[in-house]
Amino acid sequence: MKKLTCTLIIILILSSCYNQPADFQTAEDSTFTEHSETVAEEVQEAQETQETQTTQPETIIPLIIQPDYTPSTAKIAIIEDSYNPTPNWTTEIIKRYGDENVKIYTRQLGNDNSITYIANDIAKHPNIEVLVVGLGVSWTEGVADLLKELRDDILIAYIDPRTTNENMDLVLNVDINGMVMNYPAKAKEIGADTVIYFYNRINAAYEEKHWHDILSEKSEEVGITFVAVNVNEAIQCGSGYAYYMGEAIPPLLEEYGTNTVLVGLDNERLFWSYKYYGYIYLPIYSPHYEPAPVNVASNLSLINFNERDSYDIPYLIEVIRKDLAEKDYLGRIASFPMSPKVLFPLAAIEYGFLWSSGDISKENIDYALLEQIMKELLIEYTGLSFNVGLTPLVEDDITYQNHIFVLPDYLIY
Repeated sequence: MKKLTCTLIIILILSSCYNQPADFQTAEDSTFTEHSETVAEEVQEAQETQETQTTQPETIIPLIIQPDYTPSTAKIAIIEDSYNPTPNWTTEIIKRYGDENVKIYTRQLGNDNSITYIANDIAKHPNIEVLVVGLGVSWTEGVADLLKELRDDILIAYIDPRTTNENMDLVLNVDINGMVMNYPAKAKEIGADTVIYFYNRINAAYEEKHWHDILSEKSEEVGITFVAVNVNEAIQCGSGYAYYMGEAIPPLLEEYGTNTVLVGLDNERLFWSYKYYGYIYLPIYSPHYEPAPVNVASNLSLINFNERDSYDIPYLIEVIRKDLAEKDYLGRIASFPMSPKVLFPLAAIEYGFLWSSGDISKENIDYALLEQIMKELLIEYTGLSFNVGLTPLVEDDITYQNHIFVLPDYLIY
């Protein structure tokens, strides 16, 4: 009885399918028509359709950034990494060139399809002349490689990269080694008679073993005292740092005086301790804390850090100098005149416009022109003149002419 009942149910179900209108579809790639000769044929067709569906590739998760197929008027493309966004430089680029002239791309966490999407989307916008990659991490190499296959008239510039390849037209890094070489002479110029260097094999930011030898040699050349302090723990975080700030540094300053510069410790925390002890603050560049006017003013509690993008550099210099004059600290603090994370992208964009238009050679970077662009930007943004030095990367006797180390001048308050 049960078998008979099941059979009748199946017949009724199949009959209802057979009686559907001719345009009725039960799946995307299958069509049931009224011309089927038998129910068995319909069942077979349905089974074949089901098998086809089960062998289809898995659906690709759609990109978080949906393609915009309308060509924009943008001339500048920017790539940020969601792991390490730096909104201050993108804000300045938009302010300078206009929102309509800038397209910003961000690789979303866990979405590697965005690499292909970004390259293809940039390529189809005909007005884009420059791509600036704000943090040249490894995944962006794929964007550079693919974009070069699609367009050869876009200058691809990498700022502070962790990697390099032949498809990067312009690579800009701060010349930290150059800063180390010049550090004792600059320290003496600002009034220091002692350089105290904290070295630590655990501290990745200062693990260059030759720093010790360079600082010692250059200090002797310019006639100032060099003191090396061995740090046996990671002092940039937690109680270790507190120990060196609260217990190790005061005895050193008592012995050598406050006409002393400290290097090898975290820049920002060094600045905090400077406010208490009054030694000379001459930082070496660190991407984690850029010694720039906005950060100096913020750490002196002279501005609202959350509104830092609203202050221009001449105003920041003015309020910093006024504050230092009241404390009799004028001439004892230095920073970069402008954040490299802002200066480098702007310089790359200005250079890229000339490069893409064919006004300059695409074969080799014009160092004199790039240097002049940076100097003019510094004058424009600070109202003051500064020197800039450019040096190509040399590895294994090979010179990478497009990979440039930039040695910025100090702004002494």
